[in-house]
Amino acid sequence: MSQTQPAQLSRPHSHMRYKIVIVILLIGVVVLGVGFALTSVPNTIFKTSSTPSGFTFVHGTALMVYPSSNNPPKTIEFRPTTTDTLSTTISSNGNFEIALRSNVLYSVSLHGPVSPDVGNKICDTNPSTIIPSGSDYTQNFTC
Repeated sequence: MSQTQPAQLSRPHSHMRYKIVIVILLIGVVVLGVGFALTSVPNTIFKTSSTPSGFTFVHGTALMVYPSSNNPPKTIEFRPTTTDTLSTTISSNGNFEIALRSNVLYSVSLHGPVSPDVGNKICDTNPSTIIPSGSDYTQNFTC
């Protein structure tokens, strides 16, 4: 009796399908990775400044140092010699931020409560004047 072996079927195209699926998945991972990088990671090439031309973004902390109060100042005031006074509120942790004209001399003062029964205190700061320049300027004030 002769035994016949089943014919082995050759599938040269079945491996090609797996390779195509793998290539498509790799392309999808790369596209998703690039899309994530462009939307989530800070990129200085595409970053634009929100400070208008001719102005400087001034920020820092403001602290009133005197023994009768633990209250932070409420506002910081910038008085230029040529135009109206500008002011901004100070956060509860003492931080402030404001856009001021660049290359202008400003006198600076802090306004805040001394205590509920005494009222407000206005004091000149240290430093008492600034001339902000560039697009970003950090300065801390105390009085």
